[in-house]
Amino acid sequence: MNDFITKFPDDITGTLCGFDRLVCRGTLWRDKVSGMKGYLWAHGLRCKDFGEHAEQISKRVKDAAVEPMLTAGRPVRYLNSGKEDKQRIALEIAAADRVSQGPICALTAVELCSSYAIRRDAETGKPDLKSQYRKGLSVYQYWIDPVFGFMSIRLQTWFPFTIHIYLNGREWLSRQMDQAPIPYRRHGNCFTWIEDLPRAQELMHDQRKVNWVQSFNPMAERIHPLLFTELNVNYPMRYYWTSVDSEWAMDLMFRDPERLRRLVPRLMHVGIVSLSSPDVLRFMGKKVTRAGTAFGRSELPISGDLKIRSSGARIKHRLGPNSVKLYDKAYDEQGAVLRSEITISVPKYFKVFRRTDDPKSKFAYRPLGQSTGIVPPWLWWMTPRHWRNSLAP
Repeated sequence: MNDFITKFPDDITGTLCGFDRLVCRGTLWRDKVSGMKGYLWAHGLRCKDFGEHAEQISKRVKDAAVEPMLTAGRPVRYLNSGKEDKQRIALEIAAADRVSQGPICALTAVELCSSYAIRRDAETGKPDLKSQYRKGLSVYQYWIDPVFGFMSIRLQTWFPFTIHIYLNGREWLSRQMDQAPIPYRRHGNCFTWIEDLPRAQELMHDQRKVNWVQSFNPMAERIHPLLFTELNVNYPMRYYWTSVDSEWAMDLMFRDPERLRRLVPRLMHVGIVSLSSPDVLRFMGKKVTRAGTAFGRSELPISGDLKIRSSGARIKHRLGPNSVKLYDKAYDEQGAVLRSEITISVPKYFKVFRRTDDPKSKFAYRPLGQSTGIVPPWLWWMTPRHWRNSLAP
């Protein structure tokens, strides 16, 4: 990417590198079954009592989750299908009601979730608690947060009350630049011009140092207050936060949108014709043999495709659930953006130089963890060289 920037110095006005989409999950127990059994024991309940207890608690959890919206006079809407575009609905409500900060709405829908069921044990013949997928009500809260901007929180109202928090790094950055203040021109979730680009890049780097637990716990209490005021009394519980989906993107800002339009077909052609499976493997941190295959056993499929859309073109290469892609967007009269992006859905397929959970353990290349935490600047520069070079501005 650095070679590409050097080749077009007169066309590219600047670059911006950092988080795009972030999805973080809060779970109460590492082992869901033993955690739930501990909860039942602490409340004097048996496994056979789970169904009736869960029904009562789930209704109260749902009522408490929508209460902040009702109190603020914001709409609460039930969706007939969980597949509806909830973000679009929330944005339409925010635009119609001119919401610039605070709560927007709550959307509820019945969705598939991981919960529990009572099954008779084959050996003892007694009822036992088992983990099982089922349909349950989910509550989505949409907010314009003073720090993160437009965001949403999803609560599964059935045990074990899993929470998902959806953020966008560029939306977050716009809030930071408003406070700085730094003038900019925004187009959706990207920027075609920023007056002080070095300062904006510093703000994006600072996002890596956020104390996620400190930020997320108040959000969890806002959508699930019953956990902190009642359910937590006899059996102390707290959410453990992990990153389940993340996108890290580099934006190349072009001065002339027509120049980028002419360049994109050539880039797409090179990306499909010239890049092969060994190239994808190397970028994803895999050692490759002379024959172009991965060292050791690898069952991850490799694929690539090209799509032409109304907003531009997109090329995408996948290694299992993770991917890299390149696409153009944000065309306006004063500029356009070419974005390269890596999407990580299963971090364990990457290796980073770190300790284990034991702080006394030695540093070694280990699978990338999902736990959210503050990344020390020195550790950032100890990540694999191939990845560091591709992400650094």
